[in-house]
This record gives sequence, structure tokens and C-alpha cells, in this order.
Amino acid sequence: MVVIKRGVNSGQDAIDVIQQNIENELDLTYCEIGTDDLIKVSSLIKSNTSIERIILFSKNISDEGVRCICEALKENTTISELYLKRNSLSVQSAKYVSDVIEQSKSLQIFARDGNTIDTEGDLLILKGIVANNS
Repeated sequence: MVVIKRGVNSGQDAIDVIQQNIENELDLTYCEIGTDDLIKVSSLIKSNTSIERIILFSKNISDEGVRCICEALKENTTISELYLKRNSLSVQSAKYVSDVIEQSKSLQIFARDGNTIDTEGDLLILKGIVANNS
């Protein structure tokens, strides 16, 4: 497991870890990471074969950041857990998550507690779960 510590590491450090392709968990909770870094991280996890769990707690991720992560997860076959707790996920973010849940064969756990997703967003995510299970 790798945990990127607050203030010491940046998005570039996360990119370096992913490129090493040796860790099974990428915890960016305490990493100073913006949307541009998240876009780079997303492009690298598409083909990463070691990471199984991504943790992005309290990152205030933009819709664009969520879209990039979800697009990467559609191509990745090893990531089984995505934790987006305590972010400001919107209905649009919920749509991106729903699409990846529907299409993914590897994603088993999606944690979204502490977000402001409304009923519409919850229904979108549920739709993805139902479609994946049918």
C-alpha cells in the first residue's frame, strides 16, 4: 500500500507511484492533487495492472476529474474498489459513476458516503448497479 502524505507529496508523486506499477492501493487522501494531476493519473491507471483500490477522500473532485477516473476504469481490469467519500459529487458525476459501474467487470465496491448527491444522482448510480447485475 502507498499513502501519499499531505504537504510532502504532490500529484507528480502519485504519477511516479503509478508508473512503478508495484502498489495495489493508491491512497490520495492527503495528496495535494488538482484536476490536471487527476487527468494524468487517470491516463496512467488505464493500463496499470497492480492497483486494485483507489482512495480519494475529501478531494473536492470536479466533474471533469470524476469523468477522467471513470473513463480510465472502463479500460482497467484490476481496480475493484473506488472510494470517493466526502467529495462534492454532482448529478453529472453520478452519471459518470453509473456508466462505469454498468460497464465494469472488475469494479466491486464504490463508496460515496458524505457526498451531496441528491436522489436523482442516487437513482443514476442504482441504475448502473442494476444494469451490471442483469
